[in-house]
Amino acid sequence: MHNKAIVLHNQGNVDGAIALYEESLQIQRAIGNQQGIAATLHEIATVYRNQDNVDGAIALYEESLQIKRAIGNVQGIASTLAMLAQIIVVHQQDFGTAMTYDRS
Repeated sequence: MHNKAIVLHNQGNVDGAIALYEESLQIQRAIGNQQGIAATLHEIATVYRNQDNVDGAIALYEESLQIKRAIGNVQGIASTLAMLAQIIVVHQQDFGTAMTYDRS
């Protein structure tokens, strides 16, 4: 389901991708898969970012980051911090805040 959502997003079917991600997120939460929850939140945030929903993207990246920190996913933490810093620089021109994410 998650992979199909990625394909839909890459094909420009944003609504279909979000619907599948949301369904995946519900399943991940139901089974308590923290890694899956964090990954799915990250992917939804990326869709939001691509749609210029900056606030929505930041909120989901931050939620994903909290989970990744809690489970010790160092690679995931680095990826999400990079995305947060990038979105803040590109969309908000806030280099100071971006640097705080980059140093987290």
